[in-house]
Amino acid sequence: MRPNQPYSNQSRVRKIRKGRNLGCHPRRSRYPVLLFCHNRPTSRQAYKSVGESTEIPLTYYFNNVSATISLLQTMSEFNCVRFVYSSSATVYGTPPTIPIPEQTRLKADSPYGKSKIMSETIVSDLCQAEPGRWRAISLRYFKCVI
Repeated sequence: MRPNQPYSNQSRVRKIRKGRNLGCHPRRSRYPVLLFCHNRPTSRQAYKSVGESTEIPLTYYFNNVSATISLLQTMSEFNCVRFVYSSSATVYGTPPTIPIPEQTRLKADSPYGKSKIMSETIVSDLCQAEPGRWRAISLRYFKCVI
């Protein structure tokens, strides 16, 4: 994958919604996919280095934000409208106190953290625009090792 090309989750979500990769078929299954967890098990899906993001910020913004939008559009197409967003504690920047209260103002110091804030905002706006349809939560991880 080229560094300036966003990772597209569309084909993966379509396969999951159709029951592939789950060992089931939607017409034969009693358990349709209702929730999608946006996590990044490989570096190909989203860029996640705070330091590198300061060197190639446009790549981080383009890839991380557009991948989230693409995923949400595909989810909407298949009426999969419950979402767990994998965010990061980097959205807080340098915290005024530790431990960091969840109500702390978001003020990322890096393009990576700012791309996380943008994606959280997109998810929040979508839920506010269609409150009877979309339900989502953002989890902000601290020092997560994958």
